[in-house]
Amino acid sequence: MTDTSGGHVERRGGFKVLHIQGSPYEMGLQHGRLLREEIREGVLPYFADLVEYEPSLRARNALYKYVLSTALDLTVYRRLIKGLPRRYRDELHGIADGAGLPRETVLKGNQLSELGQVMARRIIRGRTSGLGQAQGGCTGFVASARATGGPLLQAKNQDYEGIGLWDRHPIVIYCRPDDAHAYVKVTSAGLLKSPVAMNEHGLALGGHLLVSSEVSTAGRGFTTYENDIMRYASSVAEAVAMLEECPRVGAFAFLVSDGKTGEAAAVECMGDRTSVRYMDDGFLVQSNVCTSGPEVERLDLLLKHGMGRNPIARQRRMEELMREHFGTLDPQRAAVILGDHYDPTCDRERAVSNVIAQINTVTSAVFQPEKMCFWAAAGPVPVSNNPYVFFDFHERGAGESLDGNAFRHSEQHRGLAHYRRAAYLYETGSGEPQDIVGELEQATAIDPDEPVYLRMLARFHARSGKHREALEAVRRAEPLEQNPNERAENLLLKGQLLDLQGKRAEAVCCYTEIEDIGKRDGSALLVLNPLLLHRAAKLQRKPFARRGARSLEIKFSLMTGYE
Repeated sequence: MTDTSGGHVERRGGFKVLHIQGSPYEMGLQHGRLLREEIREGVLPYFADLVEYEPSLRARNALYKYVLSTALDLTVYRRLIKGLPRRYRDELHGIADGAGLPRETVLKGNQLSELGQVMARRIIRGRTSGLGQAQGGCTGFVASARATGGPLLQAKNQDYEGIGLWDRHPIVIYCRPDDAHAYVKVTSAGLLKSPVAMNEHGLALGGHLLVSSEVSTAGRGFTTYENDIMRYASSVAEAVAMLEECPRVGAFAFLVSDGKTGEAAAVECMGDRTSVRYMDDGFLVQSNVCTSGPEVERLDLLLKHGMGRNPIARQRRMEELMREHFGTLDPQRAAVILGDHYDPTCDRERAVSNVIAQINTVTSAVFQPEKMCFWAAAGPVPVSNNPYVFFDFHERGAGESLDGNAFRHSEQHRGLAHYRRAAYLYETGSGEPQDIVGELEQATAIDPDEPVYLRMLARFHARSGKHREALEAVRRAEPLEQNPNERAENLLLKGQLLDLQGKRAEAVCCYTEIEDIGKRDGSALLVLNPLLLHRAAKLQRKPFARRGARSLEIKFSLMTGYE
């Protein structure tokens, strides 16, 4: 255990456990000093300079990156940072000073959620695929005493950028601010974020990103609300009142539960509108689309543009599991649910795709706020497939750990490890293309039934000019079990590769087939993403250019915009 200026740090399981106290600046300074190396090796530098670290931008020329970086600073970051309450600006300054980093780096590195919400609207409205801005895929639930047969439970997966970096240095922080409630949160080194948290009044919290047609860069952001609710609310009603304050940056939802009263609410915030759901069925589920009524649902861009397949699938699967285990939901069952790999869009278990345990599930936790205890998972993503460590808010002693979800098929777990390694090499720029291809080939060899691996392999081959190998990978994916949207994505990629080989007539047939699939009736899980249809129609008129192969969309967390 190390002690520095009123704070101390210890190791428990796979976590560094940080205890900080005092003024906002003092808490930040303790955080920065005690986790100096972890902060420098973790996600913060990556989040602070997306123009340099985002793979789709990394290879751009220096002038382009300078212009984009300057534009983001002037039009987005400056306004976001200006909207930070003084207490959080001071805390971030403390983290920077303690870690020996520029204050601007730490300030910008803690604005990724807000930046992603602002950029997502522009990406969707421009009918372009995502540039890797934060599109969190979090899934969480609250289960009442009626659903558990015991104390209320709250559980959540935090899905976020930073595969191999966030989960490299996971931390649990016990915060004891002056003149505010004490609270604990599970996050990553250097971040103010409180994605899953609980305060001394037994109030538990889980935040979820949304995408709205009404987005402003002026006002309070998602991350500050996470911390403010923990610091200043002692009931669900007080938390809801805070979230109804305006102006707000971006759009977001919170699940909030009270272990003292058994109350809970899902609060969806869109622009200046707020809608609240309560536990009529004995449980609440939240992902990344609005479900609390037309007032907010009509502003949800994922729903409006048919791009919400992934969060809808996760939400429906979790609701199904809530009903299946209603009355017997305990912490162990909650951990297994957070690690679930069943994809309802194609009715089978898969390592990746529209599953609760995403490739970018970086934090998973289960709270029992009535007993003031929780469990958090550490290890490689998806962390919800790993063991959960027990924590007690009052540090009264140890408790039993929980087992994460175990794959029914070991080859899926082993294949996912190689896919995860490929993601890390690509997203951090620490691997050569041949290294990434090697990991993807290993993944497909171990789990040959996963079409996502083959499509990703095809994209990397195409980027390297190996169009024949790329087309072979796409053709291997064709007969595999997958949903209609995936089949259309496969056809789009196949058509692009045929265009690159000069086989224009065959390519047009692929684009036409996408349109035919789009004409079929289907539920929200089966209907095609309009972006695929738009791209197919455009390629029917103009062949895919060879220079486009170098910029084929690659996002290991499946957030290219097509899913």
